[in-house]
Amino acid sequence: MWKPRYFGTLILTGTLLGAPTALAEDFFRPALSETIDLLEAEIEDGDGERYTDELENAKLHLEVAGDYWDQRTGGGGSFNNRQIHWGVSLRRAIRGIESMRRSRSRGGPGSLAAVERDLGTQIIAEVDQYLDILNDRSAEPGAPDYWRDDVAAAEVLLQAARAEARGEAKAEKAADAFDRVASMWESQYEAAYRTQQQLVNMQGEPTAAERDANADLGSVVNTIVALANVIQLGVKQEIDLARRTNMAGRQQLDSVYTKIIQIGDCMETMSRHFLGRGLNDREFTLCYLAVVDVVDQLRQVQGALVDTHTWLALTGHAVYAMLSVSIWYSTNALVTFEDHEIDPLFLTAADEYDEGLTELRGGDVDEALDRFIGNRCVVVRLYNQYWADPATEELAVINEAPYCTCDDGTTVNACGKCSEACDQVRWETEADWNEASHDGTEVSGDEVTLGQSSWELPFLWAANSGENTVSKINTDDGKEMGRYRMPSGCSSPSRTAVDVDGNVIVGARGGGCVVKIAVNEGDCTDRNSNGRIDTSRDVDNNGRITGGEMLATGRDECIMWTSRPGGSCARSVAIDASNNVWAGMWSRQQYHKLAPEDGRRLATVSAGGNPYGAVIDGNILWSSNRGGGTLARINVDTNQRTGLWRIPCSNMYGISVDP
Repeated sequence: MWKPRYFGTLILTGTLLGAPTALAEDFFRPALSETIDLLEAEIEDGDGERYTDELENAKLHLEVAGDYWDQRTGGGGSFNNRQIHWGVSLRRAIRGIESMRRSRSRGGPGSLAAVERDLGTQIIAEVDQYLDILNDRSAEPGAPDYWRDDVAAAEVLLQAARAEARGEAKAEKAADAFDRVASMWESQYEAAYRTQQQLVNMQGEPTAAERDANADLGSVVNTIVALANVIQLGVKQEIDLARRTNMAGRQQLDSVYTKIIQIGDCMETMSRHFLGRGLNDREFTLCYLAVVDVVDQLRQVQGALVDTHTWLALTGHAVYAMLSVSIWYSTNALVTFEDHEIDPLFLTAADEYDEGLTELRGGDVDEALDRFIGNRCVVVRLYNQYWADPATEELAVINEAPYCTCDDGTTVNACGKCSEACDQVRWETEADWNEASHDGTEVSGDEVTLGQSSWELPFLWAANSGENTVSKINTDDGKEMGRYRMPSGCSSPSRTAVDVDGNVIVGARGGGCVVKIAVNEGDCTDRNSNGRIDTSRDVDNNGRITGGEMLATGRDECIMWTSRPGGSCARSVAIDASNNVWAGMWSRQQYHKLAPEDGRRLATVSAGGNPYGAVIDGNILWSSNRGGGTLARINVDTNQRTGLWRIPCSNMYGISVDP
């Protein structure tokens, strides 16, 4: 698994299309310095007023942003090999702008609003230069198509930043534009260069002729060497700089840095595989798992202390390169094993790889990282199934428990998933086929068809905000069938929506929670392993839930999941045709798109106002924004707001569509 049989392309900054071009002018750093000087004067003039605390915070954030910028760009003007690390500086500057805004709300100088706008404008100018250079490079021969798509998407975001009136909004959208293209230069991996099947099955090292033929694809860099460089020379150095710049986050960053040092040996061994013995399959798998642990720790640090988006993008490309080696490129890759194409575990790995790579190229770094962090069990099981040799210490079986245990204590299914179905039926002989009897299928002659059935769910779900519960009511007789307490930290349930399976999604105004409750006990999970489902029932059949018929907080096993996607006050929920949940957060003026199986965040879209009601018609979500008095239109397939109109009335609440 460790020796590339042929090579894809993982390209570090400047190695494919030449050295990056220097920026013509540095807009951001002078603006930081001028703003810091202005804040010092305002703090002195304020002489201890309440608003000066936030000005002190703003000054600190901007000073740290300047330190980041200086260490990453050699003073700010050089584009050489450092442009990919602007993210941490831009995000820290945004925190400074936020503090200035809070200072104004506490009685600080109103003139700060103009300062905030100017700093946001300078961030836009800096990112605009970056996109101009990338536009030229993405048009050069050899640049992949997705580069052009990434730059185009970033330019749309930058145009939206220019249209914003507030400095904070300008800066955030400009930083989002930068994030959209942040990982273009440090790595490029082209699926089109996968090894052809007949070449994969050849044994031994590539011949000189094979190397020469592969070189015709462009200036190809060895995948594993590039991977080691990404981790050791990119992410490791950047985190070391951040540790010395951001003292508040040093303890957590120390943990990440230590983990990277620990994986240094395996990375170096992989990078030297042509010079001698490389990693065996077990060592490679353990090294992969260690890299994923680094990503997991980076995710935990993200946001509160530093912006790690670009580091995660770097590492994300690196991990997908490792996956591709094990699936496609090694001398004993998965595709060389008999019957791999009908193995659900292999199919899961291949699908996750393709989808994750698409997400990385599309700028959806968080989604891609969620995908492979959750896929560790698949990697371990693939190793144990295809490469492990229990008779040898070198290829001993890897313990699956740390990687294959779900949050509720159960073990993942055959596809390596906690919450998704994984059913496979295989007929080995004609007799097996003729005698087959499987739920939901009908076998006749040489054909198998899916069975059909219909069912009704006569239930109404009512949010009892004052009691902090949700009731399930039978609409045939009006009887209350169950009453469910909201999870800890979630209060004032208000909005409800029913998904395609009849389960209810509840939006809570307190705690920013979105909760899913199962309609059928068969979909509930026996989390305490007592052999039954503990849930609310009308035990005495009197049509009302009373006393012990309602379980204590956290005890009801029909609460399927609780999601806190970001922001507070969930005041609208809706379900799209793919059963994804759309939750509108009043505080952040955003909609979060959540996965139906576990509530993880799939996308975030600006609502253009404070959401209060939502309805979905086809692939369009319509949002009535009470705060701001606007009506928003959001495409649920592309995750983009496609329209925003001011309505000639105020205090809009609900919204519906005709058939």
